[in-house]
Amino acid sequence: HAWQVGAIDRGFHNAVEIVLNTSRLFNAMACAGILWRAYHEAAGFALHREAFGLRVAQFPSADQALAQLYAEAAAASASTLDLAAAGDAQGLTPALRIGVNMNKYWTSVRATQMVRQAMEVLAGNAAIEDFTPLGRLYRDCMVTEAWEGTHNVLAAQTWRDMRKLRLHEAWLHWLGPRATAISGPVGEAICARAQALQSEAKTLLLAADPGRAVLATRAWMENAMVLHQAVCLAELAQGDQPPLPLAVAAHWLALHPPRRAVAVDGWWPGRPG
Repeated sequence: HAWQVGAIDRGFHNAVEIVLNTSRLFNAMACAGILWRAYHEAAGFALHREAFGLRVAQFPSADQALAQLYAEAAAASASTLDLAAAGDAQGLTPALRIGVNMNKYWTSVRATQMVRQAMEVLAGNAAIEDFTPLGRLYRDCMVTEAWEGTHNVLAAQTWRDMRKLRLHEAWLHWLGPRATAISGPVGEAICARAQALQSEAKTLLLAADPGRAVLATRAWMENAMVLHQAVCLAELAQGDQPPLPLAVAAHWLALHPPRRAVAVDGWWPGRPG
């Protein structure tokens, strides 16, 4: 028995718009779950393990690592749930189409790097798999990075969506009013990021070599996701009983300065051309 989920004559489009986008959203939520587990494993260890007369969490390097792990987990959850809620309310709009792809890429990248950071907090204990699940989570991250589109595939698709369909304009229009509604220094920093993204997109679309443009697109995607997640974190800090302090959004922006594509060609043996 089967249920019809879309028009019969739009099988391929249904597979892409319904199945693929849903799977990419699920992939991002899996990455958020991995991030939270990595944070709790590292924090639990650091709060109880003692070294040189202090708990591990009292050392500044461990403290900073745990603060970043928390911010990364909160950011991945916030952006993914934000996209899911918008999809429930509006369907797959042009803004959400490009947003889901960028979010899948970014959350999977951050999950891998942050599980590695959590392992650093545990030091040698991280390699003992009957002591911590971090080794398994690290291997799982290899799956979430490749599942439903590798990084290069998603960057190429985002570039095509920007150049042919101008989906980035819809995405900036969707996020822009929310960015300007945030006040204070964090709001100023967020608005500056949004303006920079608009300028960078115009430059990107003028690229003469589409192959090289994908490199810059990947950097643009990362900057776009830092902006999206900063907006989500700042919104969570508003209200009478906010679940997060605004300091998390400020820390998030400080952790992720604007990225730029590497413009200088490298070299490797056998490199074509």
